[in-house]
Amino acid sequence: MTVASLSPLALAYYGDAVLCRFARETLLGAGVTRPADCTKAELNFVTAESQAQAAQELSGVFTDAEQELFRRAKNAKSHSAPRHTDLYTYRLATALEAVIGYLALSGDEDRARFLFETGFKKAIANLKKA
Repeated sequence: MTVASLSPLALAYYGDAVLCRFARETLLGAGVTRPADCTKAELNFVTAESQAQAAQELSGVFTDAEQELFRRAKNAKSHSAPRHTDLYTYRLATALEAVIGYLALSGDEDRARFLFETGFKKAIANLKKA
């Protein structure tokens, strides 16, 4: 199995885990260490709404290949329906997860982290103020 052979939804599945890891590392690095505080602050990174907003922040930052994968993942037909958001927001979040998952599985974790830090710049800045 190669990374290129994985479906956009499989890449999103992995990308979700990578985004959670990046969020948790960011929280701990910002000094948020109480589990209850971590759980609450993590919502700034792992909800469909926050990921969709980050995806929009990245629209001019993606490479052509990343943009193509983002488009494919956004249009992928999922067998699950979003429970807490609208379909468009859910698809944007899924597309971001797919790009992050692809980069991480391809060994380009530096690029994945750059996209995370760029897309979530406001959320990260708010952590440092608190």
